[in-house]
Amino acid sequence: MISNKLKAGVGKVDITPPVGIDLSGYIARTGPSSDIHDKLYAKVLLLNDTKTEVAIITSDLLGINIDLVEKIRNLAEKKTGIIKENIIISASHTHSGPAIFFLRDCGEIDNDYLNALPKLIVDAILIAKNNMKESLVGAGSGKVEINVNRFDPEGPKDSEVGVVKFEDTNKNLIACIVNYTCHPTSLKGDTLPFISADYPGVIMSLIETVYPGAIALFTNGACGNITAKKPEFKGDFNAMQKLGLALGGEVLKILQMIKVTPELNLNLKSKNILLPLNIPKTTSVKKELQQLKINKNNQSKTRQKQLNVLVKWCETVIPLLQKKEYKKNIEIEIKTLTINNMALVFIPAELFVELGLEIKNKSNMQYCFIVGYANGNIGYIPTIQAYRKSGYEVDSAYKYYGTFPIKIGSGELIKDTAIKLLKETIKLKKKL
Repeated sequence: MISNKLKAGVGKVDITPPVGIDLSGYIARTGPSSDIHDKLYAKVLLLNDTKTEVAIITSDLLGINIDLVEKIRNLAEKKTGIIKENIIISASHTHSGPAIFFLRDCGEIDNDYLNALPKLIVDAILIAKNNMKESLVGAGSGKVEINVNRFDPEGPKDSEVGVVKFEDTNKNLIACIVNYTCHPTSLKGDTLPFISADYPGVIMSLIETVYPGAIALFTNGACGNITAKKPEFKGDFNAMQKLGLALGGEVLKILQMIKVTPELNLNLKSKNILLPLNIPKTTSVKKELQQLKINKNNQSKTRQKQLNVLVKWCETVIPLLQKKEYKKNIEIEIKTLTINNMALVFIPAELFVELGLEIKNKSNMQYCFIVGYANGNIGYIPTIQAYRKSGYEVDSAYKYYGTFPIKIGSGELIKDTAIKLLKETIKLKKKL
């Protein structure tokens, strides 16, 4: 097996929007942001093993759609020389960040802010490229039981805290990737319209305070149906701080236990797949629209807003169905990055935890961490079993994100694709 020396560089830029910008993630919000609780950042970890150069970008945002991903990649390739296929962009999924992609009735996009983001993120890549140094790498994990399956308190969840550590040759921490599976919804959407990175910001701030000069990058897991436990970790800034410190403390312990090595086996694989869409009949959508207009009467303000989203969806798709102007599938990109005995699996969606756990269990890697909201965000990816039970994530979430839902079994297709990519990587390593 051939090993190469690792070089790593980091960059960090402030992407905090101005007060007054619309936030996204909650239908219950009634107005724009009113204050900044903590700053938002985009961070870059650049890795180079002399053969392959990979940029891992994290951001304190709800999500990044494929159009913005392509703009960032194209500009980065032009300005830095890194091939765009090797640029990975993820979001923490904070629900207290700016509206930067279409989410029906969940905040208006500020185009000035949106247009400024690619250059800011590319600046972070350039910073990372200018401070590359020889590095050592290692991975480890722990466990913190602060999350819960939001459909079943006794149901599946993933409480693993994953950490990938990068040190320089003087044993100084350069960066760490933190991975945890939990929706960043500590703050109430209707009463706390503050700009915030939510609990991931608390984790990263703690690590960067303990290790001055280092950068902590947060990645969220398969948290489509996973949230923080109530009431201790939900509702206000105290809950957010408590949640972040519990996780941050565990990360600090893990960092102390990780053994690092200068040897590197870096492999990036990618596969684009088509997910078929479930196209409804025009007559069924018309009936739904009629019933919704009746049901809108005598409802709470929040419920009226929710029903209004469904009305707008019907009014949008009926003419598309009548004219047959719609796509029958959606293309997404699955990526895997293996570093020695560790794998990162990048999924452009809110994957249900059962699917993430199966990828981990079948990865044949010592450490395997799922990174959701990466290289796009098409919304929730439920399991076949979840479709049978119904619920918001299955029945109506896609009406916020766009037009038509993906077909049942799409989550299993994504899971199988990721596992196949990992198995191909292992076979390649054995040949080397």
